[in-house]
Amino acid sequence: MANRAFFIPANVTLAAVLLQAVALAQETRDGLSTADPAQEGFSVQRMGEMEKAIQNGDFKQVTSVLTARHGRIVYEHYFDNDGV
Repeated sequence: MANRAFFIPANVTLAAVLLQAVALAQETRDGLSTADPAQEGFSVQRMGEMEKAIQNGDFKQVTSVLTARHGRIVYEHYFDNDGV
């Protein structure tokens, strides 16, 4: 499988972190398929804003977010200390 290269403007640093958090491989070790959020119609910028808001405490008691589309994971992040 060929590696994919993504070019992200410097002003979207948080989006770059998001893309690193999302497994870009077609399958994870647990057998679940993953997909690039942008290719599935998600705004990487908006997802970055969501992540930042959760980290800043704007949303209380959120410990994890998993987003899937068409049976493939496009975003998975754990915000608690015990997360994966």
